[in-house]
Amino acid sequence: MSRTCPFFANSASIWDVVSQSIMWCFEQQPGGPAACSDAEAETGLETGPRRAVVCAGCGFGISSSDQAVEVDGRHAHTFFNPAGILFEIGCYREASGCIAHGRPTDEFAWFPGFNWRYAACGGCGQHLGWLFESRAGSAFFGLVLERIVELGSGGEDLDA
Repeated sequence: MSRTCPFFANSASIWDVVSQSIMWCFEQQPGGPAACSDAEAETGLETGPRRAVVCAGCGFGISSSDQAVEVDGRHAHTFFNPAGILFEIGCYREASGCIAHGRPTDEFAWFPGFNWRYAACGGCGQHLGWLFESRAGSAFFGLVLERIVELGSGGEDLDA
């Protein structure tokens, strides 16, 4: 879900927003956001039948429920970007329906030790999240939860 940062309206500059939102992230996560180890990036969460994860905008296949992973001990994370927009993301080992683009950067990285690039839907091009890559070679996708839908075994939207 995207919402306006509560700090944005009362901030003198974007850097006020950045510093306040970083502090908010650290306060919300015990110990602060820590880097994902290779082992953590490989910890799957799947316990039931495999379900398709599709783009909420066009229905294009993005990933599957068996690709959900925990990063820093959790599948879902909440972060602000520098513009003060709040993103709730879910972590996935693979998202073959996404196209990663842009030059990898560590600017305002939500996961220390990881560079990020944009991840867009391969069907419609909508921004779905980010591909996070470490220098050690581990990688995962952080997908905006309101922009993807997990389908049941009969194709029904489980989030509806």
